[in-house]
Amino acid sequence: MKVDFNVDLIDFDGTKIKETKTTFVDGKPHTDYTGETVKLQDAIVRALAGQYRDDETLDPVKKLERYALGIELKKKGATEVIPEDLVLIKEYAAKGCTILAHGRICDLIDSIKVNNV
Repeated sequence: MKVDFNVDLIDFDGTKIKETKTTFVDGKPHTDYTGETVKLQDAIVRALAGQYRDDETLDPVKKLERYALGIELKKKGATEVIPEDLVLIKEYAAKGCTILAHGRICDLIDSIKVNNV
């Protein structure tokens, strides 16, 4: 099935979440909004690319599967995914995303499953 993960990440209050950039001014961190909206695909790819404690014993083939899925998700437009990809995305979103991003990712995936029963 084709899924478009290139959708805006929406905060609890319904507003779009903006990317931030932290720089150091006089040795102190200073955060500015870049104006770019955070996309769900970016949160997913960051989670898939993360290094987690249990990855030390992870089969290299499984790591390559995560890599390949991340590459595919970064393409523009809808991405062809299989149910196993959706399970993997939810698993790593739980490990590597904020509660909000994890919830939005699960909402999107669960709505796909409902609509494609």
